Amino acid sequence: MPNKMPAEIREILLNDATFHGVTIDNLTLVNFFYGNNGSGKSTIGRAINGGSAIKSKITYDRDKTAANYRTLVYNQDYIAKLINNAGDIPGVFTFHTAEDERIETQISEIMPMRMEYANKVNATRDLLADYEKKAAGRVSSYREIFWQTTDKVRQRFSSFVSGLLRGKDAFMDTILKTPPEESDLDELEQLCASAFDSNAKTYELINKMTIPGSIKDVESSELLKQKIASRSETPFAEYMRAIQATSWVQEGHKHFHKNDGKCPYCQQELPADFEEQLAACFDNQYQEDVATLQRMAESYYSYARKVSDFFSYVFESRNPAFLAESLVSYQSAIVNTIEINLTMIQQKIKDPATIVELKEYDSLVDSLNHEIDRYNEQTKKNNEIIANRRQGRKECERKIWSHLSYMVRDSVEQFKNESIQHESEIKSIKEEGNEAYKNGKALQEQIDALRSQTGNTIDAMKSINTILDDSGFQGFRLEENPAVKNHYHIVRPGQDADSPATNLSEGERNFIAFLYFYHEVKGSNTKTNEIPEKIVVIDDPVSSMDSQVLFVVCALVRELIEICLNNSRALTEITRDDYIKQIFLLTHNTYYHRQLSHDYVANYEAVSFYRIYKEDNNSDVEVCTQWHPLRPSELMNRNPVEDAYAALWREYQEVKTCTALMSVIRRILEYYFLQISCYNGLDLRKKILEDNRHKFVKPDGSFNEKSHRLARTMLAYIYADSIGFNDGMDYVHEGFDPDKMRDIFKLVFDIMEQPQHYKMMIENTSVR
Repeated sequence: MPNKMPAEIREILLNDATFHGVTIDNLTLVNFFYGNNGSGKSTIGRAINGGSAIKSKITYDRDKTAANYRTLVYNQDYIAKLINNAGDIPGVFTFHTAEDERIETQISEIMPMRMEYANKVNATRDLLADYEKKAAGRVSSYREIFWQTTDKVRQRFSSFVSGLLRGKDAFMDTILKTPPEESDLDELEQLCASAFDSNAKTYELINKMTIPGSIKDVESSELLKQKIASRSETPFAEYMRAIQATSWVQEGHKHFHKNDGKCPYCQQELPADFEEQLAACFDNQYQEDVATLQRMAESYYSYARKVSDFFSYVFESRNPAFLAESLVSYQSAIVNTIEINLTMIQQKIKDPATIVELKEYDSLVDSLNHEIDRYNEQTKKNNEIIANRRQGRKECERKIWSHLSYMVRDSVEQFKNESIQHESEIKSIKEEGNEAYKNGKALQEQIDALRSQTGNTIDAMKSINTILDDSGFQGFRLEENPAVKNHYHIVRPGQDADSPATNLSEGERNFIAFLYFYHEVKGSNTKTNEIPEKIVVIDDPVSSMDSQVLFVVCALVRELIEICLNNSRALTEITRDDYIKQIFLLTHNTYYHRQLSHDYVANYEAVSFYRIYKEDNNSDVEVCTQWHPLRPSELMNRNPVEDAYAALWREYQEVKTCTALMSVIRRILEYYFLQISCYNGLDLRKKILEDNRHKFVKPDGSFNEKSHRLARTMLAYIYADSIGFNDGMDYVHEGFDPDKMRDIFKLVFDIMEQPQHYKMMIENTSVR
């Protein structure tokens, strides 16, 4: 986004008249103020002019003060002081001397070298312009790369960060100054959801899963890996070992030891000492090993219950958004493994002679705990964000921008390298141009020193008199005051040079005063012809002036504005003036404001607009800006005065029907040629329809009656009221060709020798 270019006065604090602690900032080179009479405009001019009675405060740039400038203020105070001074106006410029010819010869000898430097400066400026054009193309290309590469992610996070989908320029600026940092987008999205969801809540952390030492002892027990059998030496024990039926017999005896002396399987009579023989088969070690297996089974079963409870706790009470899907698979794998191990232990108990080896699941637990660590980390961030939502949202925004920057990190690096190279080349070119400018300026100072020995008061007086003549003021002129050298005053034609004019009208007084002010701004009232740096204030110069004089004043003011705007150019010509460091323009006249300001609305960096208003006898100032319609992240100037004339031209380009178009054409012709240009309606009609009848021709060169009649209708319309027509012959039906109507409308401006005005209004009001 472009920034306002600071000027000499950075800030005005108003505490005079109806202003009470009002601060005006955003001040730049050219400042337009619009406000109704009585709103407080003159107070601003007086504050800038200063004085012991002024309570307002002016803040200058770079620790400067009013003493560093010559402040010139045109207002009613200036007019009263100037015109009421016995008609005597001090000379603005000094006289030429007899040394003029010699001095001009010296100047002519220096001038070619100065012009050589000036040409070099101009060539440098052109080269810089070419470089800037290439740079703009490069910026545009990379801007599009950044925008397209990040499109999906910007879309995904647009609800959390404003501006991700609107301005490419602002997006690029942010990307270039944001350090790249990759983020897990799923995790980031969850954090953003927490930060921006007012209903989000905190969660407890999950303890890691552990395998108790007792369980590890069970799983590593050597008892499970060896056969458990009786070591008895009885014949029956040896027989059971031989047929590997020790476990089978023991298990069967548990269920069928009440046998009434018969074998439970074959029903034959058993020996009387069978119980004693059977008990002898199972020695103490065997019994102890089996008891150990039973205890191991009970411990493992209790552990399996705890593992099941652990997973229930995880999935039922934790934040499901942060739980990875892999936790489900870990749960299944671990639980299944434990259940398998438990089954094998139980199998070992049933058949102690069986060798079993339990499944290992330590790696599954390690992986599970890794996921738990990740969950806890996310949960901590979530809890921190909720505890401090404002800071959390900033952190989320930072992470989003950092990830976007990471996505285009290679392109950013390439762009920055190219920019460094570009800036290096620009620096070299500027150094050459500045050197030429410095040398040219030194020669110009020599020329100025020579010209300081001459005077041009007579030339200034002639210039003012020329403007008076051209403006229709033939009743008075400026003449030298014979009583005071280097002074002149206002006299009527035919009067003595020492007799000042009297009974000037208010418009005449204001015009003369402004002309003097204009030359005072452009010149010097010192003998050395030194032109100090100036701050200019012009407060309502067009009061009581007719339209013709108003145009002259507008032209002169625009000249002063251009001098001031030369300070905004990166590299200026040696011959270009830039001594007006800041200008303030205040008015209540809407027409003057529009005529003066419309060319400068687009210059946001160097021009500012303000509206002065009063409510309940308290004055205030509003800076007039608005968001750019094509670049929503960028501010632009807003003219506080609606230009009805410009609105007509916009409407002219937009209307589709013939009737509506003819109505707009009538109002434009009426306003511009009758009100502004002061044509008589009959004269206008004669010049177009009679004197230039030959310009209404067909492609073959023959007279175009239809086009001529349409022009007659347009001109007849300017006499019609807004709701009717002057006669039926001039009625325009909807079947007429609107494009043809626009062609004839343009032809009217060509005939009246106003094609530039037509072109300007079309270009300035076209819909872009």
